[in-house]
Amino acid sequence: MLTLFKPRDDEAQPDFLGYVAHELADLLPMIDGVNFENLKADIAKNGILEPILLFEDRILDGRNRYRAGKAVGHNFVGANFREFDGTYAEAEAYVFSTNFLRRQMTNAQKQEVIRKMIEKYPDDSNRQIARRCGITSHRQRWRCQGENARAKSRSEEVHGLL
Repeated sequence: MLTLFKPRDDEAQPDFLGYVAHELADLLPMIDGVNFENLKADIAKNGILEPILLFEDRILDGRNRYRAGKAVGHNFVGANFREFDGTYAEAEAYVFSTNFLRRQMTNAQKQEVIRKMIEKYPDDSNRQIARRCGITSHRQRWRCQGENARAKSRSEEVHGLL
């Protein structure tokens, strides 16, 4: 559990620099290039404005902020973190709600995320995978193919629901 108060001098300080990403967060790609450089500059100037979300003592949301903060020498404090209070399934839904649908990702990145979800849930139907990724029915559109059309891979089929 993360300590959000200043420990006494004889108590150990929390290791704010030792967090690793949760496997749910790792389903999505990290930002890079100019976007990462801009994030580093913003954190150097303004600090961590949105707390990094922890689940099972690992980073559920905020890997990019955490990495950028470390890169610019940000002095992490307890207020930079908060715990996710929910189940594993709720944590997974949170990750997709806050990242997959709201973040700018290329089609190739989205297909890679969907591929990871198919590997994680091989018995789920394409529609179930789409739901897990937060693709709701009002956004679904099937790409109709002729009977003799070449079959797409499952990730391309699910991506077609976007």
